[in-house]
Amino acid sequence: MGDKIRAAGEGEERRSALLSTGRIDPLAKASFAAALSPFAWLFVYYLPPVAIAIALSGPVLALIFGYRARRRITMSDELVRGRGLTRAALILGWLEVVLYASAAAFLLYLFMFGVGDVCQGQCLP
Repeated sequence: MGDKIRAAGEGEERRSALLSTGRIDPLAKASFAAALSPFAWLFVYYLPPVAIAIALSGPVLALIFGYRARRRITMSDELVRGRGLTRAALILGWLEVVLYASAAAFLLYLFMFGVGDVCQGQCLP
């Protein structure tokens, strides 16, 4: 009986050692990098189409990679690290999606009703 308890304790030690030395899931890193990609327009200002493409595709890739990384971390019995990095990427990804959707809705509103109706003729000189 004592051997079984000691064996279970050794298993826990091994698991905690693996957790402390486990590698971070590559998809977690990719999702966080994709979540930060909308800030690329700060550095790629001389190529606006490229910056816009990076900024618009980043949140979508962050969400795809983030959910896949979260599933892989859970399926690996948490022997692979990166749960916090994945959570941060998912939060940033959804925040960016909401901001882009809000901006698109506002621009659609401006195009539908015209700038003059929104500003009542006082926005532009």
